[in-house]
Amino acid sequence: MANRSGGLPPKVTGISPKDGVPGTLLTIRGENLGLNAQDLSSVMVCGFDCIFNATYMSPSKIVCKTGFGLGNGEVIVTTKSGGEGTCTVTFLAYVPDRIDTMTPFPMWIPEDTSDDEVANTGVKRKPIAFDDPLGLRVAAESEIPKDEILAYYQNCDSEITSENFHPIRFLLEKHCNATFDDLKTGLQHLKEKVRSLSSGPQTFLKRNITNFLAAYETLTNVYREAAKNDTWNHGLPTGKLEKSVTESSNLGSSLFDETLRRKDKADSIRNALGVLQRFRFLFNLPSNIERNVKNGEFELIINDYDRVRSLFANTEVQVFKKVLNEVELQIDRVRSVLKQKLNKHIAPLEEQKRIIRYLVELDTIGDPAWECIVNKQKWLIDLFMCCREDYLRKDKELIDSDIELPIQTRKISILNTMQPADVTKQQHPDKSLHSENWNSSNSGTDVNTKSSTENDKIPRLQFIDEMCDLLAENLPLLWKLGQLHMDGAFSTAQSQDQSYLKSDLTRHEKPFSVVVEELIRLFANLVKACFLPATLADMNSSQRSYLGIWPSLKNQNISSEAKILQHCITVIRSCLFRLTPLDIPSTVTGCLQDLCNDIKYRCAVTACEAALEDINTRGYYDSWILKNEGDKYLTDAPHKFEATVNNVLMILKEHVLKIEAGEVENHAVYQNMQKDSLTQICKMFLVYNDRLNKIVSSLQLNKDDSAEGDPITKKTSAIEQELAEGGRSFSQFQRLLVISSDCCYVKDHVLTRIINILHSQNFSTANVHSGIRKEFDNLEKKIFKLYIKHRGSPILAEMQDNMFIGNFNWDIPRPVRDISNYIKQALLRLVEVHAEITSVSPGIAEKLMTKLTEHIAKQMSRLIRGVNAFSTEGRLQAHCDLNAFTKVAYGYFNDRALTEISAAIKYVNAAQSISSESESIVAKFLKFSEFQFYCFQIQQISSL
Repeated sequence: MANRSGGLPPKVTGISPKDGVPGTLLTIRGENLGLNAQDLSSVMVCGFDCIFNATYMSPSKIVCKTGFGLGNGEVIVTTKSGGEGTCTVTFLAYVPDRIDTMTPFPMWIPEDTSDDEVANTGVKRKPIAFDDPLGLRVAAESEIPKDEILAYYQNCDSEITSENFHPIRFLLEKHCNATFDDLKTGLQHLKEKVRSLSSGPQTFLKRNITNFLAAYETLTNVYREAAKNDTWNHGLPTGKLEKSVTESSNLGSSLFDETLRRKDKADSIRNALGVLQRFRFLFNLPSNIERNVKNGEFELIINDYDRVRSLFANTEVQVFKKVLNEVELQIDRVRSVLKQKLNKHIAPLEEQKRIIRYLVELDTIGDPAWECIVNKQKWLIDLFMCCREDYLRKDKELIDSDIELPIQTRKISILNTMQPADVTKQQHPDKSLHSENWNSSNSGTDVNTKSSTENDKIPRLQFIDEMCDLLAENLPLLWKLGQLHMDGAFSTAQSQDQSYLKSDLTRHEKPFSVVVEELIRLFANLVKACFLPATLADMNSSQRSYLGIWPSLKNQNISSEAKILQHCITVIRSCLFRLTPLDIPSTVTGCLQDLCNDIKYRCAVTACEAALEDINTRGYYDSWILKNEGDKYLTDAPHKFEATVNNVLMILKEHVLKIEAGEVENHAVYQNMQKDSLTQICKMFLVYNDRLNKIVSSLQLNKDDSAEGDPITKKTSAIEQELAEGGRSFSQFQRLLVISSDCCYVKDHVLTRIINILHSQNFSTANVHSGIRKEFDNLEKKIFKLYIKHRGSPILAEMQDNMFIGNFNWDIPRPVRDISNYIKQALLRLVEVHAEITSVSPGIAEKLMTKLTEHIAKQMSRLIRGVNAFSTEGRLQAHCDLNAFTKVAYGYFNDRALTEISAAIKYVNAAQSISSESESIVAKFLKFSEFQFYCFQIQQISSL
């Protein structure tokens, strides 16, 4: 832990020596042992502070003399910057009982002192003078710390005689202060020294001429002394010497004749045994080869074969030739065995490389590596075709047996591939139900297990799984083998030159890349024949028959074509990912990339078609069960529709538009898929809009709904009970309002969320939102127009009939005590309509009530202005009626309604006194009718 000043605490990790008497020179090593000498606070050794005898060397080294602390104790260093430190070692301080010449005494050995410089007594001897090869003065001590030199040149040495001698370390340690001119002088000295050592015999004679002259003088003196004593009077002594030598030689020969004869005999026997041993190897070689084949020791066979060829290749001995022929027959059998092993394609790459090398070293005719590559391609093709035959037969048997495969049943019947998930981590409140599961890449374990079980029962899904496994497991071995062959790894020593490699490559029927490309193309065509037969329309009948004629996916009793294609995309992506480390050129794997793109495109089309079919055929309004969505009630139709679109978008994101490892992005194909998918998604909204139009048109709005009950008399609890039980007692007008509420919700919420998801997936959604919204706006206007027509017209007709009931006439004087009955009846009908709207769709109540109020105000103004003459009482009655209608329904008045009522009041032209009396009558009416008209929230407005 760091102290307040920010330094790290010292840590002692090693000491030398580990024990000793007081006064022992101790080397302490560790970490963070101080920034400098002034940073040291104390050096405790066995509890005694040795700071006054301590010498700071570096942050990792301190040297001190031990004090009078005895026993086994820790070595603790304390610094100002790091505080008190820790220790991982201990020092044993002791006092010997008796000190004599044999008492062991620990001695500190400086690091710069070699072992041979220290005597057994610990006394440092005088160092031997160093003979510098550069002829320069050696520095007493290098200025560069030895620790730094060791860090850079740890495995090197500065000693010239060492095997690990390094010149840079030599210069850093011995001549770190030398100038450039000094080094130039030293180099010249070294050159002269080398030149002198490399001189010839003439130089040797010149250097030793004194010795030669001394020897000559000695021989001359010997000759003179011999002449003085008359030693050679009877001739030179060399004759006698020669005779003595000859006699000695003859005597030695007589003594060693028997020995020499025995030696010659032993040599002859040894040579004979050598020849016999040599022949035994040849005669035993056929049986040895057979035994080694059984044991799998082909290396021994090759070595023996090379040896016998080198010894007996050019022999003329018939026996040897016969044995050699038998050896060749055995070698042919060995080649056959190796080829059989090589054709077992399940062998690992290293084993195949070893077998190919054996065949090459045995001089096998042809190119074993290329034959292995071609045979492996044929073997993989056979595996592909067997796989196709097997699962095509199972698929046809499944169709003929008419067995219904288990399919996941869900209310949303299309594209049940995974659980939908959230688009974003933070949801908008309106997205609580509709996109909470969007964008999830993890599905439940039970779903995965069930899906895997279903796939095991669908032959064509098993087919694509096995095909991809075959390709991903065997193509890497074939590719690596081909790369080794192309690099010449299997050529013999006699064929390593470039010309041989070139001729070896050109003699094959086709390049290796073509072999791999043909294999991948066959794989792609077999998969297309199963899942995308329309893409093979250009092939003739024989080619199509070779690839297999699979039944159409649409005729199979399986979950959906889109689900199958999603599985295909996943498996092919996995195959591409497994082939990525091979770095196969895109020109070779292009057909595999095209296959993946074709399946993606077909998956997108199929998913969209299935979604459109689902939207077009689903019974969205079979139950009419409503759920509260804030200010409105909705059926589950918008949610089902949004879930359908979200599932399509999920498929597009996870399977179609996503580029994973191993895939090569084709920008043009990607844009086309995006464009077509966006078109289909827009079409989904239009189809849903068309479905709503058809449902609206199918409603029997002219039917008398009186039997269904008066909405204003129903209790709220009863309405909620009906909603919970399915809403089957709804009137046709309430159902029209429900459809309007669903339409508004899709337009205002669902469309916005889908557009946001499209933006997150980089779709170009220009003009998409406005175009779809316009269609839903038209549907909403149509629904409003129908509702006002069928709900407003009866109110207007009833109002017109009630105005003149009982032969009422505006110009006949009669007392005015209350509002006319036709106004009361019209307002009550508005209350009924308001109750009907708010019971199923409160969110659109204001729009509809405003339109309906405007419609009634316009008709009422027309009726009032159609009166030819008013009496005083008639004017008062008309003013009261207009005033009461305006005050009750003012909350839903728009400018056009207010203009109509104002025009009618102006036509009545009531006097000020009449207006005052009208206010009194209207106030009385509103007081007694406040509860009935509470839903209108009567506005306080000025007198009209």
